[in-house]
Amino acid sequence: MNYNINFLVSELLVETLEKLGLKYVCLSPGSRNTPITLAFARNESIGKKVFIDERSSAFFALGMAKATGSPVAVVCTSGTAAAEIYPAIVEAYTAQIPLIVITADRPEYLKNTGSNQTINQTNIYSANCDHFFDPGLPETSLFYLQGIVEMTKNAFLSTLSPSKGPVHINLPFEKPLEPSSYNCEVTKSELNSLHSLVNFSVDLKSDRINDEHKTVNQIGLLPNDKVLIILANKHYDVEFLEKTAHFSGDQNIPVCLEATLNVRASLKEKFIQNLGNMLQSQKFVDQFNPDKIIIFGRNPVSKNLERYLNRCKVSLFVVNTKGENFGKASSNKTVLKMDENEFIGTLLTLEKNFSKLRIDFNQMIQKSDEIYSKELIASFKKESLDSEVEAMALLASMVSDNPDIPVFISNSLPIRDFDFLKQFFPNPVYSNRGASGIDGIISTSAGMATAYKTTALLVIGDLSFHYDSNALQFIKKHQIPLLIILINNSGGSIFEYLPIYSESEEFDTYFKAETEIDFGSLVKAYGLKYYDVDSVLSFKNCINNFFDKPEPTVLELKFDSTNSREKKDGIKDEIRAVFEKNL
Repeated sequence: MNYNINFLVSELLVETLEKLGLKYVCLSPGSRNTPITLAFARNESIGKKVFIDERSSAFFALGMAKATGSPVAVVCTSGTAAAEIYPAIVEAYTAQIPLIVITADRPEYLKNTGSNQTINQTNIYSANCDHFFDPGLPETSLFYLQGIVEMTKNAFLSTLSPSKGPVHINLPFEKPLEPSSYNCEVTKSELNSLHSLVNFSVDLKSDRINDEHKTVNQIGLLPNDKVLIILANKHYDVEFLEKTAHFSGDQNIPVCLEATLNVRASLKEKFIQNLGNMLQSQKFVDQFNPDKIIIFGRNPVSKNLERYLNRCKVSLFVVNTKGENFGKASSNKTVLKMDENEFIGTLLTLEKNFSKLRIDFNQMIQKSDEIYSKELIASFKKESLDSEVEAMALLASMVSDNPDIPVFISNSLPIRDFDFLKQFFPNPVYSNRGASGIDGIISTSAGMATAYKTTALLVIGDLSFHYDSNALQFIKKHQIPLLIILINNSGGSIFEYLPIYSESEEFDTYFKAETEIDFGSLVKAYGLKYYDVDSVLSFKNCINNFFDKPEPTVLELKFDSTNSREKKDGIKDEIRAVFEKNL
């Protein structure tokens, strides 16, 4: 049988990915990626999404992988197209999200010759990607083709174990590229033999570290220890969260939530919601005296909590699969490179052995959280759009009757306002808090919505919206039922919380950087529904209309950043005063 060797290799790779369980691939047009693109296109089992922009494609894949917890593939051509994917790889790497990045490449002999669309793609993502695979130019030898199957298998498994993250497969192709351009012969028996290589079984579970002795002894949990657990940034699975809630009850240890969670509200409610908020109160800090703090994941969203952890002197144990520290290294901090599920499972084997000291500490945290929560809720009973945080509270009240609808929160001010009000949201909530960039937010949320196969919400600032506005083209074309709440406070208003705001005459020009964009015209140009919201009533009506007839929609809310900040600070000061009075 006549074959094009490039297509034969691509077909074998795609068939192997299908066998391993790949469900989705995001592709962008190009020439050099013709063989791998057509191999995916002709596979009926893998869902395909096509993007003009590689950066948007990669972030969309990231959103799907976040929502499903399974690897999603991204395919692009050679040259700068490969560089466009890099921001999403950085987020996937830091947030531990499984991505399979497949870049087409030119032959080695064309590099450094001035050949068109040819750059050095060897390990191009090495600083933010642990695994790189490049089989070299396709060959017809059985050894090479067997190697393609093994390489693909290893790449897929590397996205899941020992920790989740991105992998890079670089595929150099020599012309001709089209399947009909035959340049090799393969017998029917050889072809059957190749396809039989894909008939394998594999355990897709991550390799977990199970060292009970190491876990128990390094933590040294004693009956008198007042212990606190913090769930910082990570995409935790339900198994881990359920184990953690169980351990909390068994050992009288409070668990504080400082991350977005994609789980049901009844599980979220088992955790302390307001630790970061409560740390604004010196009276609370004076009573808050843990002996040991166990921290899962990476940096918390709350700046109050981050500052506390960086200056406190109690024993800190940071647990994650990659052994990552956060903040400055210090003598009171121990980093444990361990699987979170296995770690908490080991702690569950401990006997219930604790003193009144630990019980009293747990009760103090629980009572404080209840007091703060009660006042927080009371402070937002009056509906208002005078500040971004009030808009966030109003949105939460509108979606609380639809707890299954996923919500994506953008970086900068939206994630800070959400963190203050996170107990208001019973919904699954997502964010890009790996590298915490403002790029690719619309694309990521669209990927999340597509994976959920339901209506979804995005809260995003004007700079982030501008940065990824070309994603609106894909959202409109595929009628993704995404409601985008655009918070327009005229640029990088989060910088107003930094000292530079009051110390520099150049602030507005070089830091806030207003876009001066007519977002209504921009959104309408892409064909999406658009509403300029200026009242509580219109905001509620627009959201209800979206729920009644979901289709791509943007609601723009405009704020004066200075007035909004003052209103927000006033709300927080009033809550803190009542909280301290009732402690």
